[in-house]
Amino acid sequence: MADLTAFPVYIGFADGGVSVETREDFIALGEDRIFTQEFVEAMSQAKEDDLPASRAGFSLTDDGVPNVIFGVRDGKLAIQGINY
Repeated sequence: MADLTAFPVYIGFADGGVSVETREDFIALGEDRIFTQEFVEAMSQAKEDDLPASRAGFSLTDDGVPNVIFGVRDGKLAIQGINY
């Protein structure tokens, strides 16, 4: 997932948001913090053919939150935000 992310990236954890500056910082957050059970379940149920657009980009979600926001940055499609 880190390789698909444009940094810096905002991550809105349930206990507060953080700006992650580098790929290494993202990986240092750890799998358990990024891939929560709720997040994995929501992403597995998300419908990639129905992506709601917002000012931040497109949102991959099952029912709003958790979600992954992506769009084009520096000419490439990339993750621009993650919300829990």
